[in-house]
Amino acid sequence: MIRLFPFVTLVSLLAFFTGMSVSGADSDQQISILVEIYELPAIKALEIQQQVSINPDQSQAVKEMKKFVDSGEVEFVLGIPLTATIGARAKFQDVEVIPAIEDFEWNPDVKRLVPTFRNREVGTIFEVDPMVSEDGETLLINFALEHHTGSPVTENITVPLGDSGESREVSIVRFQMKKITQKLNLKPGATSLVAAMEVNGEGTGETGGEKGAARKRLAFLTADLMGAVGAE
Repeated sequence: MIRLFPFVTLVSLLAFFTGMSVSGADSDQQISILVEIYELPAIKALEIQQQVSINPDQSQAVKEMKKFVDSGEVEFVLGIPLTATIGARAKFQDVEVIPAIEDFEWNPDVKRLVPTFRNREVGTIFEVDPMVSEDGETLLINFALEHHTGSPVTENITVPLGDSGESREVSIVRFQMKKITQKLNLKPGATSLVAAMEVNGEGTGETGGEKGAARKRLAFLTADLMGAVGAE
């Protein structure tokens, strides 16, 4: 813990400027976080989404969904286990860097279209800033989740050739990326449904479902307090 004044810590200053109440938070306190992503038929995903208003803790829904993984009706896509320290940012990254044509510009000197490239990270990125409220128990989870629900696809677009009035069809890469930024208040051990993402393309799921059937990916976040660093 960095002491700036007798009773002021870096964590409490952060809480003051962000509007969060975190009195009593210990920077040595750790938290375990698990993010699980499942792919399933859209109609079944909707049923789970509707349950959230009735029961915000989705622990039971995840247990029931795991039963359908073996049958192939539900696909387990990814699990992100992460241990973080209260008041410190933690990050998980599982990506592949892909150079892709992002756009085309007309070069009047050589009278041709010049592609512009950009490196894109394709996969999953999860960042979290965990805090504890003044009751010493409620978890304040600020997080960002970036997840690609499918492989990049090539798409044709029409680009004008300068002021000539002519145009040309060229190919660019489209990314199936979803990004969620959210702030959660969770009781230790609780599970929350944090994202419902449409899966782009037909027959994207590797298991289950008929080709072309609408599917979604649901992301669940579970968090729990752990002991302090170095505690016996």
